[in-house]
Amino acid sequence: MFLRAVLCLMLLGGWGLAQNSQETSQAGAALPAVGCTLSAVTRPWRSGHPAIVSIELKNDAGAPVDLIVVPYFSLESKSGRAYTSPVDIVANHALDTTRETTAGSTGVSLKANPLHLHLEKEASLTFKVDANKTKWDSEFSAKWPSLLLSKVAPPGAYFLTLKLWIGDDGLQCNKIAVHIQAARK
Repeated sequence: MFLRAVLCLMLLGGWGLAQNSQETSQAGAALPAVGCTLSAVTRPWRSGHPAIVSIELKNDAGAPVDLIVVPYFSLESKSGRAYTSPVDIVANHALDTTRETTAGSTGVSLKANPLHLHLEKEASLTFKVDANKTKWDSEFSAKWPSLLLSKVAPPGAYFLTLKLWIGDDGLQCNKIAVHIQAARK
């Protein structure tokens, strides 16, 4: 678990802050009252074909909410293999990054570009994302995800969730069962 947290810190170094119209959420403060519901539109998933997921964010707070988030899919097999995909839920593609040169070094790191979302009081936003249009890799990889889902996750049964990092904390959608079938020949 510790290794997973460290990897998330490395990959998602561009974590943002959550801002409520009434107050700013800082370290240790409660997250805004936003719910997240995930559902699979396409069933079953076939390697190389659209794998559409619906995401609904609902503002249950008594005021408008502005969120700065780093969203990513987490796909876990029943055998424990895990894959991750930082995702731009608004534009339906892999999350954009910014290259940063490490001070005094020739090293380069990638920083996730967070999304800015606004939810009016008691409103909801719905997004559709094709998991085959995003970039994936093993959750324990030291590199930024750059592969198609069909190149990373073999056919089988999985659980999918979406996590939205907000500062040092985050929101997590419900887990859904998905089944990836082999491509037809």
